[in-house]
Amino acid sequence: MVVMPRVVISILFAAVLLSGCLPLPAGEGFIEGVPEVAVINAPRAERLPGLAAEVEAAVDRRGRVGYAFSRAAAVRSREAVHSFTPARQVRDAMLLGHNIGAELALLVGAPVYRREEGLVFSYRGLFPHLPPGLVRQVRVQVELRGTLIEVSSGEILHQLQGSPFDGVRLEDPDDPIVPFERDPALLELRGRAVAELAEVLVGLIEGYLSGSSYE
Repeated sequence: MVVMPRVVISILFAAVLLSGCLPLPAGEGFIEGVPEVAVINAPRAERLPGLAAEVEAAVDRRGRVGYAFSRAAAVRSREAVHSFTPARQVRDAMLLGHNIGAELALLVGAPVYRREEGLVFSYRGLFPHLPPGLVRQVRVQVELRGTLIEVSSGEILHQLQGSPFDGVRLEDPDDPIVPFERDPALLELRGRAVAELAEVLVGLIEGYLSGSSYE
């Protein structure tokens, strides 16, 4: 049996303890010289859970080049401790971005994300799949917004206002309505809105960074 000297064991134990205190890499592999963009679910009033990850994935599908997205876990943990109110959203974005080493902060939110239900009268022949009488009308609306901020200066580089997406469907009022968070029409519009935002962002972010001193 090999017995390790007590001094060696003490050094190894101390190294293990210290490793837990070291900062985690801020980005995808923490590649030196590659600028990072922190995608944040904000401002708080427009926060839509999961939206930041969806935007990142949509940008990736369109060929992100020249920059990395900050680690999602690092961004999400810091999202929760900042208020991201209208008066503080730029400052909070600067603080969050600085803490994780990002050059740009992208706030993504949904100023409009709702579903409205009501009863309308359906005449025979107008909606052949439903009998005449009262039917449930469901209207869904989605509109996204993005704000690109330079972390070092707090300058708002660009604001993106997405197109309004909406849809209407008719249902039997006696049928149970789909839960809001799983509404297929709402999720479909959400996907289209994310795709529209990503289409602009993929070149926009690259353009700002290529003309900066981050290269």
